[in-house]
Amino acid sequence: MPSWCWTPRLLRVAGLRDTVSGFLALRLIVLRQALRRDTPQFLQTEGWCASAELVARLAPHARRLDTVPAAARYDLVQRPSRVKPWRQLLEAWRARSVIRAARTAVALLFIAVGLHAQSDTASRTDSAPADSAHATLLHDMAIVPPPAAVPFPVGERLVYGARYGPFSVGTATMEVAGIDTIRGVEAVHLVFLIDGGALWYHIHQNLQSWVGRHDFRSRRFVNQTEEKGKSWERRFDIYPDSGFYREAGRDTAVATVTDPLDDAAFLYWIRTVPLEVGKRYEYRRYFRPERNPVIVEVLKRERVGVAGKKWDAIVVRPRIPNGGGIFAEKADARMWLSDDSLRVMLALQSKFSFGQVTLKLKEIGSSKEKVGSGPEHP
Repeated sequence: MPSWCWTPRLLRVAGLRDTVSGFLALRLIVLRQALRRDTPQFLQTEGWCASAELVARLAPHARRLDTVPAAARYDLVQRPSRVKPWRQLLEAWRARSVIRAARTAVALLFIAVGLHAQSDTASRTDSAPADSAHATLLHDMAIVPPPAAVPFPVGERLVYGARYGPFSVGTATMEVAGIDTIRGVEAVHLVFLIDGGALWYHIHQNLQSWVGRHDFRSRRFVNQTEEKGKSWERRFDIYPDSGFYREAGRDTAVATVTDPLDDAAFLYWIRTVPLEVGKRYEYRRYFRPERNPVIVEVLKRERVGVAGKKWDAIVVRPRIPNGGGIFAEKADARMWLSDDSLRVMLALQSKFSFGQVTLKLKEIGSSKEKVGSGPEHP
């Protein structure tokens, strides 16, 4: 008999590696330990509430307990919904004393998460009372939904001018393009585009990244490049929960790091971490382990004039000693980040084959918000 079994709901118990949206995974050893008590009736509730009570009674015996977010895919519904959120919320409310007696905080968290994840198209007819009851339940139980790990608003668009010495040689943009769904996980779509060149040299590079909205881990990375008349494309699907990545066109699965980031994701992630002048940081988060660590040296503070105003900036030197691109060791890159809570990238300087190019912020804008199912692939 296996050491775990499946029952309806959404979480992981006692260290199980992966789960499926809408299910509870638990180890049988945890259930056995909970049943050792001389109890005439283990569960006192029925139906949907019994799942929440089960979690509450098993949680004290679990080595670890995790929730796994899952994005609802309304476009995939093939049948009328069997979820009745209003009725189930009422049942949960009536059962709250029983569940609280077992383990209130844990159980009611999954009531809220379970309803949010499993309500689909047909249940929208009850949306007004359900939403009200859901909000009341969250408020009364002091449960706050987990914040998004990616704090940047959809539509944020940063436009840069590229200069080679005194010459304007192109443009670049950084954009939070939208929210998609990658293998059932909500993912923020990030785009970094460079288009320019000088004399005989021309480059068009489009880096696209999809990172988990709630964990800031790369799920997909695409590098489309045209340089010196040659073009190529590399596509990577990254599976952080399973610990590997695959490159399109190759059958081999390669091990990745625990919290992987790609080139484009790193440009955004570095805006979220504490940086102290004079410190040197090493991050083993690049999705290709052999290219770690990514090293970031915080050099100094400066006042810079870009986008029509003066900014207080932090100057950092990012580099990937074993990698290539704009952060390669030989590129000797510099980044200027605004010294405030937004950490906007004000400028980026890097060496190309023909010389040093500096990107300077020209404008901060916004594009039309795009939220949808996106490029869903297995």
